[in-house]
Amino acid sequence: MKINFTKLLNSIVCIVILFSLPGISCSAPSSSHVNIDTRFEKINLGQYMDVLVDPNGHFSIFDITRGEAREMFVPHGGDGLFMMPPTRKIVWVRFTLDMNSTSRILPYLNLELGRPRYRVDFFQSSPEPSAPFLHKRLSHEQPSARGDFNFRHLMFKVDLRGQKQITCYLRFQVYGTEVIPMVLRTPEAFRIYTAHDHLLFGMAYGIMLSMIFYNLFLFLALGRREYLQYVLYICAFLSYLFIFMGHFSNFFSLDIQTALTLEYTCLGSCIILGFLFCRNFFNMSLMAPVWEMLLALIAVLGGGIFVTGITGLFVWADILCNIAGLFSSTILISIGFIQWRKGFKPARIYICANVVFTIGTGIFILWVIGVLPTTVPGEQILVLGPVFESILLSFSLAYKIRLMERDRLRLSKSRDKFRMASRMDGMTGLYNKKFFLDQLRKEVESAFERERSLCLLIMDVDNFKLYNDTYGHPEGDVVLKTLARVISDGIRQFDYACRYGGEEFCVIFPDTQPRDAFYVAERIRKKFSAVAFHPRQDEIVGVTISMGVGVGDENDTEETLLKKADIALYRAKQLGKNKTCTMPQLSFLSESMETISDEKGSGVVCKEIKKASISQI
Repeated sequence: MKINFTKLLNSIVCIVILFSLPGISCSAPSSSHVNIDTRFEKINLGQYMDVLVDPNGHFSIFDITRGEAREMFVPHGGDGLFMMPPTRKIVWVRFTLDMNSTSRILPYLNLELGRPRYRVDFFQSSPEPSAPFLHKRLSHEQPSARGDFNFRHLMFKVDLRGQKQITCYLRFQVYGTEVIPMVLRTPEAFRIYTAHDHLLFGMAYGIMLSMIFYNLFLFLALGRREYLQYVLYICAFLSYLFIFMGHFSNFFSLDIQTALTLEYTCLGSCIILGFLFCRNFFNMSLMAPVWEMLLALIAVLGGGIFVTGITGLFVWADILCNIAGLFSSTILISIGFIQWRKGFKPARIYICANVVFTIGTGIFILWVIGVLPTTVPGEQILVLGPVFESILLSFSLAYKIRLMERDRLRLSKSRDKFRMASRMDGMTGLYNKKFFLDQLRKEVESAFERERSLCLLIMDVDNFKLYNDTYGHPEGDVVLKTLARVISDGIRQFDYACRYGGEEFCVIFPDTQPRDAFYVAERIRKKFSAVAFHPRQDEIVGVTISMGVGVGDENDTEETLLKKADIALYRAKQLGKNKTCTMPQLSFLSESMETISDEKGSGVVCKEIKKASISQI
């Protein structure tokens, strides 16, 4: 015998739901007649219905009203019409309206049948002998045939004129698991109900659209893919709700197969995009492999719903939806708790978002299967879950991005600090030799390109080795630090003071004339020479420095400019130290002039060594 596993699995799921939750089974009412009195505003027809299952679709309206099929109706009980999902089938429903003599005059009543995912033929008894039944067909396929109202549910009017008792029959052609709430309302009650419904769904869709556009703007502004994943996820969720709640069919004429295909593909896409958002939000590569596998299982279920929706296997799509609904929220909330315990603070908001969504979905399921009364607005509560989820997920994403930006800024500051440390001399606080050579190359190139003057100052502490040997290295460090402070105080903000090595210091003067560089060097020399050091108790020692200024020209490179300054420094040492010399040109085969200042500050003019070479110097 061939077993239909699809039917078996769906039957098991439905039986488990029916018997695991209390209050689902209801006793049959004593009467299938609905009394319409003066207090009547709204009534659920579930407990007043008689039901006849016609799996082969053989019965006609005349068969069930006159033949043996008339006696085959059984009381339904409960609040809604629960349809088992194995196959496409026909279900007949019957109810009777009794008009009391005390009833107020109502021309008609509004009968609401829920979301338009099925075809319905409506037959109403008529007082005319030639036409015993008034017939209307309601379906998803044509908005003009969806009833007498432009509403998201299938609805039509029950004509009450000229009759004391009205028997109505409905023939449902169902394509899958369906719960069909049948609610009868007066025109005034229906008007109030639709006004509230339009307001609620308008606000819900408006909030979700606002979240979409806000995060889309952030994606375009910041370029972070987390915002794009959020936008795609909420777009898919909004599209699914728009179809699932019946609003889509108000604007487009689609057959039921196409509508269900769109519904399941949107839901499958929503689950897949939710998986991608969670994976990137929590950086699942850092978690245990088992959690990444469980999260991947959600994506597989979403892909299965998408594929079965496209291929028209709606029964399998229902099964996968049930499985995804049972496990996805539990997995996502568990992952959130794990990340929260690890110190990831945005996980708290993520957990709240999924808890709110799970509560809304759970209430809707309990409402659908009859555990909760029809007075509970199940569909309205269901749509509130995604609305609050979209808001909370946006908050959690913004919180995460803010923390990431804070960490990035902290890392940038730390990186800048280490970069600065790699460029600075630890003892003096001036730039080190590596920075000096790099910056000198840049300044030489800039001076050549912009045709600006450039000067380089090199200085050396006179007799520093003797001072170190006499008073010790700590006292020598005091001298170097003092000199560094004097240099820093004597130069401009955009000049570069560097420690070249040991007791040698350099200063780069961008866009500076030789005379100005000479005056600055002299000011530094005089100020440092005036400093009194106390290496020992009751002993005052003065320390001097010798300086050489190299003047750059259009033919100079960083090497030649450094040689000029070094030759000028050597010349100052040769002339007795504690002097400043400048060297405008590096011409070893001709005479060049240099200005020399002694310790008294008087400038003299002297000849440079003729036909000298670097090695001779």
